[in-house]
Amino acid sequence: MKITTDETAADLRAAVRSMVTRDVTPRIAQEDPEKPLSAEALRDVFRHVAVTGLFGARAPEPKHASGLPLVLAGVVVEELPAFLAVASVAQEATIFRLGHGASDAIAQRYLPGLIDGHLIAGSAISEPEVGSASNEIATTMTIEGDRCRLKGSKLWITNASVADVIVVAARDSRTGRVGRVLVDTAVTPVNARDLPMSGLAQGHLCEIELDLQVPTENVFSDTAFGSAVMTTSWTLNRVSMGLIACSLARTALDVAIEFARGRKQFGKPVGSHQLVQELLADSATGIEAARLLCYRALSLMDEGGDAVTASSMAKLFATEFCLQAVLKCQQVAGAAGLSEEYPFSRLLRDVRMLTIPDGTTQIQQLIIGRQLTGLSAFS
Repeated sequence: MKITTDETAADLRAAVRSMVTRDVTPRIAQEDPEKPLSAEALRDVFRHVAVTGLFGARAPEPKHASGLPLVLAGVVVEELPAFLAVASVAQEATIFRLGHGASDAIAQRYLPGLIDGHLIAGSAISEPEVGSASNEIATTMTIEGDRCRLKGSKLWITNASVADVIVVAARDSRTGRVGRVLVDTAVTPVNARDLPMSGLAQGHLCEIELDLQVPTENVFSDTAFGSAVMTTSWTLNRVSMGLIACSLARTALDVAIEFARGRKQFGKPVGSHQLVQELLADSATGIEAARLLCYRALSLMDEGGDAVTASSMAKLFATEFCLQAVLKCQQVAGAAGLSEEYPFSRLLRDVRMLTIPDGTTQIQQLIIGRQLTGLSAFS
């Protein structure tokens, strides 16, 4: 696997980094750093992200697909600001889910605007009483003539309060099967509110109350009811969360290294003390190992292989280790590491957020255990 040295990857990384510096960071700086981005601002930065091809990486049709390999999609995710990366991952996953199950008419109506970043999307799956056990979804959809009524509550939904399109997972009141329904919020407004969170403050993590009707043409076909689409979308999401964690930890490491070179104690830079070098060396080694686990999983996906175990390993190791790496880097800075003048506290809050979505650490352990033994701890 040559993703870290491949010339194409290096060129893309440089281009995304330049785009973020030139176009994204100044736009984000116009917003309150402690509040979710406005819908206008998110659309502005999404249009720049769209140019990378990230949103069309898994679009189902050649005319919509960007052809971006998933290993290169990982490069894009790694270079975006963390909250924007999470929002972009939710956008791409919803595009994938919409493209596999929605009618051709619905796909043609919404995919172009979603892929070019002019529309914002989110997937409403989790509920107040339903997290990892997605087969226990209680939100219902009831077909009545040419209308479908959705009723229920959704929780922890990325982008929901600013989304133009929300794909809702709901249980068919006739069959009991879990299916998906598209809600166009411009036509059918949704009651959504942002939840105050400890980290990723400029992102949107929302609660939704649903009691509305949409046309039956917005109900996805039976092919979208199975677990394959959801499993595939979660597989990529998990790796993406791992790469975002690596990016945050790398930022912490860079700050710690700069501090270690400049701060003097006992007559020499603190970076020349053995225990400080141990903290830095362990952090750097673990971050690189986490990144390689993530890119290994993406390579397997690009090759069409089974990446369920690899993606769970990547998320498990990357999110948990990177949390510890940020703590180690904060320790390098001593008392200064506790000051808001340094970014360690914010980085800790942000990376801590990533151990939960798309399957907690413990869920990843159970997935890996099931894959290794053939025995499920879920049932």
